[in-house]
Order: sequence, then structure tokens, then C-alpha cells
Amino acid sequence: MAIRGAVLILSIAAALWAHNPAHLEQLLSTKSCPGCDLRGAHLKGEELTRANLKDADLRGANLEEVNLEGADLKRCRLEGSFANSGNFRSAQLQGAVLEKGFFGRANFSDADLSGASLKGAYLVDATFSGAVMRNTTGGPANVSP
Repeated sequence: MAIRGAVLILSIAAALWAHNPAHLEQLLSTKSCPGCDLRGAHLKGEELTRANLKDADLRGANLEEVNLEGADLKRCRLEGSFANSGNFRSAQLQGAVLEKGFFGRANFSDADLSGASLKGAYLVDATFSGAVMRNTTGGPANVSP
């Protein structure tokens, strides 16, 4: 009985972080997927310059070395995402939620993070040169000096 319960819990947890495959295909083929369910998607190293991901759900996604330069990520959910060395230069991140995400060595130069939530975000060696940080909430857990 305990094993059956554990399997059920793991199945539910996996479903909570499972992206919609059609949404992933749409993003990769058109660079536009506003409001899409991309939870847990593997986007490592993808070239998504100027992509439209407004209101998308990217919780738990692998965004390592992804290029989202100039992308529209307004109100995007990035909680728990892994974006080590991600390029967010000039991205629109107004109202985005980056809580508990890993953004080590990420580039946020000239990005607009107005109203974004950074509570518990890991930002060691991240670059914020020229970034707009107006009304950003919940300071990050780790920021390089």
C-alpha cells in the first residue's frame, strides 16, 4: 500500500511539472508562445532571440545557456527554473516571477525587471548593467558583489 501511495505521489508531481509538447513545438518553430505551458521544458542552449513568451509558464524549465535576448517575458513564471549562463539582455521581464530560480552568470544587461519578484533567486555573477529594477520585490538569496 505504501509503494502504491509513493507511485501516485510521484506521478502527480511529474504531471505538475510536465510541459505541453504542442506548446514546446510551437515555441521552437515560431519563437512565439504567449501564455504557453512550458513547465519543466528542456530549452538548454536554444536560440530564442526576441521570442514572445508573455504570460508563459516556465516553472522548473531548463534554460541553461538559452538566448532570450530581447524576448517578451512579461508576467512569465520562472520559479525554480535553471538558467545558468542564460542571456536575458534587453528582455522584457516586467512582473515576471523568478523566485527560487538559478540564474548564476546570467546576463540581464538592459533588461526591464520592473515589478519582478526575485525572492530566493540565485544570482551569483549575474550581470545587471543598465537593467531597470523599479519595484522589484523579494531580494535575491545570493547576489555577487
